[in-house]
Amino acid sequence: MERLTPDDVILDPSPIYSRADLCSIYKAKRRTMPSQDLCVKKMLISQENDANNMLSECISMASARHSNIIRLYSVYLDEKDYYRRYIYIFMEYFPEGDLDKLIVERSRKRDYWSQNELFEFAYQLISPLEFLQQNNISHRDIKPANILITNDRKTLKIADFGSSRCITTQTLSIIGTPIFLSPIVRKAYSESLLTGVLKLIHNPYKSDVFSLGLTFLNMASLRSVADLAVIPGLESKIEDRINNLPNEYFNFKLLIKSMLVVDENKRFDFIELLKNFQAICAIQYYDCSGCGNSFIITDFYRINNERMCRICVKTFDPFPSQKLICEKCKTIIDPTMQCDCTGDGNRCSWCKDLDHMNYSCLDNMSQSVRNQSYSISMVCSCGNLMNLHPDYFYFFCESCGYFCVGCGKKSNESNHEVCKFMQSYYYLIRRVT
Repeated sequence: MERLTPDDVILDPSPIYSRADLCSIYKAKRRTMPSQDLCVKKMLISQENDANNMLSECISMASARHSNIIRLYSVYLDEKDYYRRYIYIFMEYFPEGDLDKLIVERSRKRDYWSQNELFEFAYQLISPLEFLQQNNISHRDIKPANILITNDRKTLKIADFGSSRCITTQTLSIIGTPIFLSPIVRKAYSESLLTGVLKLIHNPYKSDVFSLGLTFLNMASLRSVADLAVIPGLESKIEDRINNLPNEYFNFKLLIKSMLVVDENKRFDFIELLKNFQAICAIQYYDCSGCGNSFIITDFYRINNERMCRICVKTFDPFPSQKLICEKCKTIIDPTMQCDCTGDGNRCSWCKDLDHMNYSCLDNMSQSVRNQSYSISMVCSCGNLMNLHPDYFYFFCESCGYFCVGCGKKSNESNHEVCKFMQSYYYLIRRVT
């Protein structure tokens, strides 16, 4: 590491960032090399232990060389005034700014990244953090504002290691930005506001994984993650935010989901995350023709080269809102598919006819129409009694049109793919469920 002091650089008159007298960030130039721009971070140190720890951590960071970690050139402790000591950190300068500003800019334009772009950026951030973990260093303040952009917005670098720490114990002070804290740290932070105690036992790497997961969610949605700062109901809120991402992000959604596990004990650290990264990228997914959502292949029922997701099969309600009439006993069929003449028997939920175990609803309806034994009619909303059309297997009203036997909705007002699939294969599915 080089040995630089404030006298070795020329600071710009106005800081890039300033927070009272606690922290200021400047663009600067070396006196001996004016063509090279630097970034100088000036931090007020209130206690001697803080100064020693900061020096030690910066020295460790300077030795942690990685292509996606900002380069630290030097660190200097100014002790001219014992009561107002400052640490100066000399780093690379990035004129393209930080990820937070880029997200805001793209959000205004609704300019979403592709899944491939998101995975490229994800690797650029997971890889250096795994490298730091291998060297027993945690960042502890991961957020978009601490990720810098370079190479025409194609490369990300992790910055602002003012909160980083070489880990020798799991008992660590709470450092970080509240919105991007992991649940266990956020809870301790909230309690500390009442008790004044800023200590807890946690895994700092897994906390950093959660913070990076929130960063990825911020990138994918181009929306703030401030709504996830409240712990009650956090799991369902995270699930909703991830599910609301486009289907095109299927694999990236799996990555975010693996990082935003609320229970720290079940969450990856960076070493585990990087090991699983390629596998998550490579998972194949398919769109369900019923609900339109994407799932991995094991989430489907697959029969004769056709498939339907298990959620559609499980949650779809095949009982129509219109009244069903049994033509044999002239009574209304109730939601349990019973009428006066069924006795102890049952009706099929999908074709409404008497139960059939060994063949499909389509075969059953075809045979019933030929034998004129199909005994169900439906009352249309206009009052007409509708019978099964012999060609299309839909109830037909001359005034209102065709209505699906499965769900009761009009043929043109809904996606009937679930109905078609179940009428073809329900007799097989119920044997294994």
